[in-house]
Amino acid sequence: MATPTITDITYHWIATVRTRGDARTSDGTITVTPGHDTHADIYNTVLNHLADKHGTDIAIVFFSLTPNQL
Repeated sequence: MATPTITDITYHWIATVRTRGDARTSDGTITVTPGHDTHADIYNTVLNHLADKHGTDIAIVFFSLTPNQL
């Protein structure tokens, strides 16, 4: 029996961060490999992206991660 191949999946994320008195929502996509990448890995990748964008003094108030398909 043939071994199934693992196909990368693209997810869409939405995150709202609070900075000093301000709230901002960002979104994007990230492509991951099932069985290798975890939800925590993706969250940390997005968190690092947001810290680069808004600074490290942020609080995540909303985070959504869903497959990027209809």
